[in-house]
Amino acid sequence: TYLPRAYMVYDARVLTDSASIFRFMQSKEFEPSRTVVLDADPGFRTSDTSYTHQWSAGFTSYNMNSMSLNVATPKDGFLVFSEIYYPGWNAYIDGKPQTIYRSNWNQRAIPLMAGTHLVESRFEPASFRNGAWITLATLALCVGGIVYPSLRKNTTTEQLSA
Repeated sequence: TYLPRAYMVYDARVLTDSASIFRFMQSKEFEPSRTVVLDADPGFRTSDTSYTHQWSAGFTSYNMNSMSLNVATPKDGFLVFSEIYYPGWNAYIDGKPQTIYRSNWNQRAIPLMAGTHLVESRFEPASFRNGAWITLATLALCVGGIVYPSLRKNTTTEQLSA
């Protein structure tokens, strides 16, 4: 069997070192459809860790660098994506930024309060923003380097003819 692309779990284990994560995920105690293993503490606790099938997660859009889905859950839990964790992915719950945590060794998880939510995830790496600003600054310098000498030449020519 396989897990859906996005699913809810209500039991989380925070294990901060690779050896502990590996050991737990190899054990019979780990059931990926019911428990999520996080490598950082999100400061989010679920009071009821029992599993329920009463959640729903339906994608409204799915692209290479973004996805959007409507999620309904009867209690606090973690929305787990069967997607590779990579820095630069940002999550938004009902338009508000939310941290994405590395889970189950190489997946993504988002803490989610009970209720119905619009969850958006977009790949917005800082390196791309930095590169865009550097490109724009370089382009501005190039344009300035072309325009300034011609303006200066026209000013010099006008002064000589007067």
